[in-house]
Amino acid sequence: MFLIQVGASQVRLASGEQRERISFDILQSVRKPTMSVKVRIPSPLRSYTQGVDVIEVAGANVGEVLNGLKEKASGIESRLFKAPNVLNRFVNVYLNDEDIRFLKNLETPVKAGDELSIVPAIAGGSR
Repeated sequence: MFLIQVGASQVRLASGEQRERISFDILQSVRKPTMSVKVRIPSPLRSYTQGVDVIEVAGANVGEVLNGLKEKASGIESRLFKAPNVLNRFVNVYLNDEDIRFLKNLETPVKAGDELSIVPAIAGGSR
């Protein structure tokens, strides 16, 4: 029998006919690390950030970062999302100048030092 201890939790791996026992606590504590990412806020959305143009938000992927932004900029979610975890189609998000629609969309992983840019689509013109 092997015993592995991580913090206060333990995992016991039994040999032979005994079943493996895995502590639920360890499974719950295994999470993707969250990274601090700079989110660039466009001028039309700065009213939600009291004029701040860059906000640092932690998350493991683009979706987590944008959901974290909702906590720091109350009300911005109505401009970014049309439903939970569904971006408004008139909002473009770029991770280090790459359109997330051509990556893994909201599931695109982020790392420390990355920059997210929110770019609202602009329509109009003259005839």
